[in-house]
Amino acid sequence: MEGWFQGALLHFKVQLMVNTRLPLERHLQASRLRKSIEYLRGDVLDFGGNEGELAQFVSGDYTLINYDHSNLLDKTYDTIIMLAVLEHIDVEEVCKIFNKFKRILRPRGTIFLTTPSRMAKPVLEFLAALGLLDGANIEEHKHY
Repeated sequence: MEGWFQGALLHFKVQLMVNTRLPLERHLQASRLRKSIEYLRGDVLDFGGNEGELAQFVSGDYTLINYDHSNLLDKTYDTIIMLAVLEHIDVEEVCKIFNKFKRILRPRGTIFLTTPSRMAKPVLEFLAALGLLDGANIEEHKHY
């Protein structure tokens, strides 16, 4: 019974953290957050973590970076989380960011990221056209 209750409590907490009005988008965001929680180990860099919703699940130090990644060399991390962010960044900038990640990720550290595949592009655009996903967000995608 305790495992069920903890699972239900986690589901409820994640639902409260989601910050979009569209039901399908809420579901997708909550799903990404729930799946990432088990990978949060030690000191965590949440790259593009919006308002820091994952901070409450981190046992070590938590660092949130949304846009300015110039100060990434100051610290090292056990976990780097990047949820639905990569596709919004120019490819050249992605290469710079991953070179920084390579330097700041501790040995045996983990990078957990989500990004849509090329096959998802027409589906996402169709769902946005129907008003089920935020069209402006989908238009911001620079690559898949």
